[in-house]
Amino acid sequence: MAKRPVKKPEYPEESRICGLIFIFQLIAVLSAVSIVYLTVATYVPSIKAIASTYEEAPIWVSVRQNGSELAFDQCQDRVEKSCTTDDLIPTHRHLCRKDQCENLLGLFNCTKGVCVNVTSAMTCNKFTNLGHQISLKQRINCQSLDGFYTCTASYCMEILKPYSCDRRCSDMSVHDPQGSQIRNVIVVNNDRLVMAGCQGSVSERPSGEVIWNPDSDPDEILLISCTNINSSPTGQLSAMDCVNASLVPANYLKDNFSLPTLMSVYQNQTVTRRLPTSSHSGRQIPLESELTIYNRSKLLVNLEFCVNTLRDECREFFAIHGRDGRDLRSPARFPCYYTPDKNDSVITKFNRNKVIFDFALSAAVPGVLFVFSCSCLVLCTRIVGIGPDAHMQIMGFRRTAELKMEASNVEAELLPANDSSNRNGKKHSSQQRPDG
Repeated sequence: MAKRPVKKPEYPEESRICGLIFIFQLIAVLSAVSIVYLTVATYVPSIKAIASTYEEAPIWVSVRQNGSELAFDQCQDRVEKSCTTDDLIPTHRHLCRKDQCENLLGLFNCTKGVCVNVTSAMTCNKFTNLGHQISLKQRINCQSLDGFYTCTASYCMEILKPYSCDRRCSDMSVHDPQGSQIRNVIVVNNDRLVMAGCQGSVSERPSGEVIWNPDSDPDEILLISCTNINSSPTGQLSAMDCVNASLVPANYLKDNFSLPTLMSVYQNQTVTRRLPTSSHSGRQIPLESELTIYNRSKLLVNLEFCVNTLRDECREFFAIHGRDGRDLRSPARFPCYYTPDKNDSVITKFNRNKVIFDFALSAAVPGVLFVFSCSCLVLCTRIVGIGPDAHMQIMGFRRTAELKMEASNVEAELLPANDSSNRNGKKHSSQQRPDG
């Protein structure tokens, strides 16, 4: 059966005009709605960020200034030791609300009724201050567990501060099997320790000024804390944000020493001595206390307290940097931005140039579309009109008088016929009227 031919629209120009008017109206509505939304989501936060006085250069949180950037040359026998508890703590969580805490045995770290066995990851000395005994046979007692507890035979007691617990991290040595010292540098990088025997000098970057020469202190070990450390195939170690450089006599670190031993030696002022000022450059690695700007400041992910975007910034930040030291891990360190005019808060994300670009882009695109669509709608009111055949047409910028004259001529052409028919009708009807 043959297909029926598609019937072309009787007035194609009118269809195109209606379609264009619909598109312009849609763009106008959408751009207006986006401007209203972006006022809260982008414009107000951007204006606040542009007008703020936060410094462009990031610093490292205590809140403090950045430490030194160092290069350790000719380093060999490098050993890395991870002292994080994540590798030692079992992944199983005891949920007390599901009656999984009745038979706890050992050392547990509990948070609102969720307990983790940390016996294999923590070592504690004799407890000097314990809380009252809690029976785990009652669910309400289990759900209230929050803190460190020592548990046995369905009973737990909270370990109150001050307590002496630390991470299990041992089997570290700065000597070879023959007893000769082969490592003279220990870098503490959060929960990671990097030990190496560096024969070259320790210099500051980018100036290259020598900070320490191992030959000047052959029987001492350099202990230093750095935020980032990287190694190269040439045997050079590069470290950033380094503070608290101390020299420790090598005989204080015996074979198979542990992390608690290392940290107690590192923090013992009678054993260690601060790395002296370099005789070559007159420079010295700063102490963390010397770099402190604010002792206590509120941390904000951004100027709007994380609520001006839909990207879960706070949740992402907490997952990466959510260590505050309460679980005996090293507190997280991360760059932040501060302002000299306000010492009660710092922010982790700030880029004035990006804010200006985002503000300009988000304002220009919907603004231009809104103005363009409204201009097109106004233009349609000037160039689109109703033709003599009662359909819309593009008539151009003809004057109104011409349109009225054309409409009058059309009306004049139609009226005589109508009047004649009316008169004839009336006459015909009067002729058929019967006589009274």
